[in-house]
Amino acid sequence: MNQDDETPSTSSEAKLSSSWTEPRVGTGSRAGHLDSLAILLITFFYFGLTALTRAISLGDTPFYLSSVLKYSGGRDLVFWDFGHLLWRPAIWTLYRAGHWIDPRIDPRSLVFHLLLSVNWIAGLGCLLLMARVVRRFATARFAVLAATTLATSQVFLNYLHTGTSYVPGLFFLLLALELATSSLSHVPRPWVESSLFGASLAIPVLLWLPYIFAIPGLLLLPSLLHGPNKKTAHYAINATIACAAIGFGAYASVALEMHFSSFTEVTAWFDRASHSIDHVGGIARAVFGFNRAWFEMGRDGLLFRRFLLHDPYAPVSATTLVFTGVWKIALTYAFLATIAFRLLRGSVRDHRILAFLSLTFLPVFAFGIKWQGGDMERYIAAFPAIVLAGACALTSRPGTALRTLGIAFVSALLIVNLPNDLTWVRDAGDRALASRLASIGPIPEGSYLFVFPSDPLTGFVPSSTNSAAGYDRDVTVIGIVPIGYRDAPDWRAIFASMSLKAWQDGKDVWICSCLLDPVPNPKWGWVEGTEPSVRWTDIRSFLSHLQVSERRGDFVQLPPTPGNVEFLGAIPPPPDR
Repeated sequence: MNQDDETPSTSSEAKLSSSWTEPRVGTGSRAGHLDSLAILLITFFYFGLTALTRAISLGDTPFYLSSVLKYSGGRDLVFWDFGHLLWRPAIWTLYRAGHWIDPRIDPRSLVFHLLLSVNWIAGLGCLLLMARVVRRFATARFAVLAATTLATSQVFLNYLHTGTSYVPGLFFLLLALELATSSLSHVPRPWVESSLFGASLAIPVLLWLPYIFAIPGLLLLPSLLHGPNKKTAHYAINATIACAAIGFGAYASVALEMHFSSFTEVTAWFDRASHSIDHVGGIARAVFGFNRAWFEMGRDGLLFRRFLLHDPYAPVSATTLVFTGVWKIALTYAFLATIAFRLLRGSVRDHRILAFLSLTFLPVFAFGIKWQGGDMERYIAAFPAIVLAGACALTSRPGTALRTLGIAFVSALLIVNLPNDLTWVRDAGDRALASRLASIGPIPEGSYLFVFPSDPLTGFVPSSTNSAAGYDRDVTVIGIVPIGYRDAPDWRAIFASMSLKAWQDGKDVWICSCLLDPVPNPKWGWVEGTEPSVRWTDIRSFLSHLQVSERRGDFVQLPPTPGNVEFLGAIPPPPDR
């Protein structure tokens, strides 16, 4: 291998500065061959990875599918969502084009496969962009390693198989990182280049609003690369203007389309983006959620909540936690801390990369502390900075500790995540859930099944993700208490209202028989104290007033007897929140 293809050992400040201002790209035909080989390796790895795995959670994919189809039929089901402004419209545009090309295609199937295809293409683009950026600072081998790390992280591996906007948004965020780091090889041109950079910053935010927390670090990155001067200042200012103009223009256009005439209406539109989720924050939830973005945690989160909340029905000791997923949390934060420490003690280049990491990670993590920090997608905006920082730290005389942690971390991602995401493993889990549904037998379409809030059935689509028919549910599965939502205290009124409406429409109402147990069955996932306003005794006491009829599987039916109708009808309807 050419010496130029390896990270040089430098001892003087002059060499550090030179190493920093020149791109880390090898010279000669062998280096070029290595870069081409890296692209092939990443591509083949991605094809194999996506062929063998599938999503654990589809996220909001079914809602995007329904929204696009209903908008095409003249109904607006949250089509212009403040938090995902352009995602549904983008898919709708592709759907209209596809339907124009071949009107015979089933609309549901077309939209479903468009959602998956856009994510698949964006996922491959993310890995190639990540490798390209890292290649400027490290060897081709580290570029491949960086792409592998991103690909096997749980949040990326899960959502590239879905129809959500997280992976497409990440693609444009990485494109912005590519444009920012490309200024290593030349002096930034303040107009066209900075405008393109600003546009690539605006698009992720328009696809998913929380990407906005990664923008400050990326805007300052060119100044970190070259040092603060007039040209980099103009570059950042031009990019900021372009980003703001595109973002404001998009939101203003939609506001006009929706005929908003006051600031109050706009703020109400923004508030609806929270989907009534409330009081789901805290540092403990964020600490676990960030680790969950890297590793598949299974039921570890359930155990941690029971430990922290001292669940009286399913107590968990500190010793139990040691033998569960606590090692994954320790490994993640030890590796991140060691990366930061290595960069802090490194060269001028390392200090600047550490500054970029801090400017990106801290706002993203702070947002996770504030709002819904247990969700793994909350931290995906920080992944490009983290992977880049890790690659730079590992190529800058990393030392035994960092090398060991790096090998352990990447190995753990492969060992933990891939087996859990394998298609046949997920299909086996789906068959178990489908068996629970099948045990009920034939019931009227649109009937309700009320279960524990964390029951796996609440997110189950009774088909593989390869078939759009998987979204044709015969029943609606609902957690009896909307944990984490503003209307959680009104769960009785919501239950009563939905049950009465179902009976009026000739539908059935079924509840999980475990909801009638004197104490909650630990396997169904109830954690006392997760929702402060609701205790287990409240649920059982309420349901005990209702008459039940036949039992099928682990469900019992609530028939529309005069007593049931009278009891539920006496409950005031839920307030409009």
